[in-house]
Amino acid sequence: MKKAFDKRKKSSLYDRRLKDSPYKVSEHQYLHNRSAALKANGWTMELVDIRFEEQSSLCALCDKKLHRERRRDKEQAHADHKHCIPPIPRGILCISCNLAVGRVEYVLRMGRIVPEEGTWLARAIKYLLSYE
Repeated sequence: MKKAFDKRKKSSLYDRRLKDSPYKVSEHQYLHNRSAALKANGWTMELVDIRFEEQSSLCALCDKKLHRERRRDKEQAHADHKHCIPPIPRGILCISCNLAVGRVEYVLRMGRIVPEEGTWLARAIKYLLSYE
């Protein structure tokens, strides 16, 4: 017997794996885990909401439109923080900028960088220095 063609929208591979996983967590557990992770990095859920609205749902560096849904992709919002004790919240970034800012921050500690004006690197350094 042939299966009928399923016309429903196919979800992403990540969503399908999560759906079939025995380790899937409930929405309540997901929010609890997310809140605990944010708190460990100096954030609260309320502060994330405020910054997300202040930035108009855009990345603080590249102005990419971000979302706060559970699905993982390049447009998912990430809460950036200064790596110190206690951690200091900075802004909401996309995953690409969040990873790159970590590298730029490390290079800034090692020496002096003189970027060209108007480049992403100049914006990143200005962003980092604004939270010193």
